[in-house]
Amino acid sequence: MYGLDRPVFVQYGRWMGNLFRGDLGLSFSSNQPVVNLIRRPIQNSMVLTITALVLLWLMAIPLGVYSAVRPYSLGDQAVAGMTSTGHENLGCVDQLLDIAPHHPARVRRGDGRHRRVHPRAARPDARAPR
Repeated sequence: MYGLDRPVFVQYGRWMGNLFRGDLGLSFSSNQPVVNLIRRPIQNSMVLTITALVLLWLMAIPLGVYSAVRPYSLGDQAVAGMTSTGHENLGCVDQLLDIAPHHPARVRRGDGRHRRVHPRAARPDARAPR
């Protein structure tokens, strides 16, 4: 059924062929087509991405024109400083958001949510402090 008895490159080629036809296969957990399961989240992500892109252009184009027309001015230096600081801060926040769900003091519950526990209690072989 899954073709796991075939070589990996054949499996990958078959998967890519199905992907180009829009067939992502069936979900293991719900036995429904994957396309139906991810359609709504993909639509939400696309709306968010397009909105962010339009807002980015609405800010970046005027600021870029201002910096090009008035090079080395105080405003140009402020724009350059804000953009470099923004990139650094957003990268740091992004890294922290990536790390937070994997913190050892968070244990996954059966319903997909997390609960906070003591780090020692997160390990099955350790006892929580008294």
